[in-house]
Amino acid sequence: MDSEASFKSRVLELGISEAHYNLLSGRNVKTFAGFAFVSAYQPNSQDEKPFVDALTDLLGAPPGDMLPVYRRLFYESHTLAIQDLRTRLESRDSQEPRKLAMPERMDRLGRLKAALPGITLDAQLEPSHALVDRIVAMAEEQSVYYIDLSLCTSRESEVNMLKKEPVLEFAADGSIKLAKKHKEASADVAGELRVKMCMQRPSLAFEMANIATYQTLEEFTAKIFGMITRKPIAGFKSISLAQVIAADQALWQVISQETRGKILTVGSPKPIDAAVALAKDSPEVMYHLLPLRDNKRTHEDDSDKDKKNKKQKKEKYERKNQEERKPGKVDLPPNCSAKNDANQNICFAFNRKACSVRGAKCRRGLHVCWKVGCFGRHAWPDCNSNKTD
Repeated sequence: MDSEASFKSRVLELGISEAHYNLLSGRNVKTFAGFAFVSAYQPNSQDEKPFVDALTDLLGAPPGDMLPVYRRLFYESHTLAIQDLRTRLESRDSQEPRKLAMPERMDRLGRLKAALPGITLDAQLEPSHALVDRIVAMAEEQSVYYIDLSLCTSRESEVNMLKKEPVLEFAADGSIKLAKKHKEASADVAGELRVKMCMQRPSLAFEMANIATYQTLEEFTAKIFGMITRKPIAGFKSISLAQVIAADQALWQVISQETRGKILTVGSPKPIDAAVALAKDSPEVMYHLLPLRDNKRTHEDDSDKDKKNKKQKKEKYERKNQEERKPGKVDLPPNCSAKNDANQNICFAFNRKACSVRGAKCRRGLHVCWKVGCFGRHAWPDCNSNKTD
């Protein structure tokens, strides 16, 4: 209805010369809506003089033999205007988004490529027709909502899924009919790269719908994906892909509330761009990007601490035993010595009858009595000197 590209395509298709189209567009008659109201004439009226006079004024000369063609163009324009009015008044909750005309679609795609020369819009990145139609419908309904990533399809997946399937349709009068519809494509969301492309496609589609700028939306996408690659804080996990998706959902929830009922195509910056700038650092969005505790690493750290504590206790116990084994640390009875006259160590366990080693000596020393002046081959309790003491 308001597409300049569609109007021009139809004018030339009907055989009207480009020179005549330039005359019309020079007088700001560039769309079906503009041509439908060039005069007060109505298609069911008997007198078409107002229409002919208006055409003569626009073209600078009577239409002549082209009058029947202009009648047809006027009738189509008038019909589209009535249909557009009826569509706006009636509820569209159960209807599919209205599809863009192909000339208008290609014109918008061409302008998008010219505005973003640094991006290669191949079939994998280019948003599907269905995705663009959904976002154009947002502009018409003045209502923004989150589009699930599985619906952010590419033109490539859409072409591959152009298969018609039989479906049952319920008409407004309650009747049922069998129709064939194209099977809807679904986007692949396995992995970070595919998810990022699913977020880029609606950003491109918003630019095509002229209700938001790609740079503004892509800045947020680049920000949240950049957080995935950051080195996590000790004891915490890296930001996960699920957290990134949750943050994106939260952003669009805020945008939906901030732009509800606003005319999305006007303003500088446009309402969606302003809402993104407001919401991208809001607590509602950043909450989902907070690092989470790494419970597995925490358990491993606790286990390492337990092992370290056990090791320290064992070393302390061994040091204590070693200290006790030193001659100077042994609690000797009176008139006893830890060494004999040859300065050799004497086993204190042997003298207390606690040494498990049999023989003349062990690692602690000689198995002799530690009574000074005795040093015989018996334990101290069996020494005869004790009996005389």
